Amino acid sequence: MNQVILKSFGEVIERLRERKGLTQVQLGKKCKLSQAVISRIEVGKTGTSIPILFKLSKGLGKNPDRIIYLLRSTISNKVKRKK
Repeated sequence: MNQVILKSFGEVIERLRERKGLTQVQLGKKCKLSQAVISRIEVGKTGTSIPILFKLSKGLGKNPDRIIYLLRSTISNKVKRKK
């Protein structure tokens, strides 16, 4: 399940970034994170922390609770598809 959470979180961040028309480099600069960190998050290779969640939410112009909501929806849809 942990891998599902990581991959889903990455998908949410990537989708929001692309909707804003940002590259990983541009988002990284807005968040004060490297492009490599953004990439690892988007592919689900690394988890995140509350401070990073807040940096990402600021860079994406979204409230952290909105990102968590989208994460929950993404996970819920994946679980429904498996049934």
